Amino acid sequence: MTCIAKENNTLLQSTQKQKDHNIVLRAKFLKAFLERHGFVNERSPRELGSPRSPREAGTALRMQCMYPIHVAAQMADVIILRILLDMGEDPQTGAFDGRTALDIAKESDRDGSHRRVVQLLADKQQVKSIAL
Repeated sequence: MTCIAKENNTLLQSTQKQKDHNIVLRAKFLKAFLERHGFVNERSPRELGSPRSPREAGTALRMQCMYPIHVAAQMADVIILRILLDMGEDPQTGAFDGRTALDIAKESDRDGSHRRVVQLLADKQQVKSIAL
């Protein structure tokens, strides 16, 4: 093997290790986010106001449900949003009241606090509508 071939092979191995490391980190970030906010997985809604025990089921009201993409948008969590969108989550999924993640991000914005999230979601929705 020539010196250049060895360098290329080493570079490819290094690049693959970095990709593998990034995948592991993204999974850890997502898992921590889902656990912290009471989600079972990235595609399951979390019901707010749902009963904590079977005994409470008769009296508690189920007020609303949101998906992880909505909570990430509300919190302006660009990292989690990118992970969710890269995993194929639909930015146009409606929350309990039909609002999309973009709607929630716009409503939550205070003096540009959600600017990056709004731009990310708007770009993703535009790309998706062009693809249709």
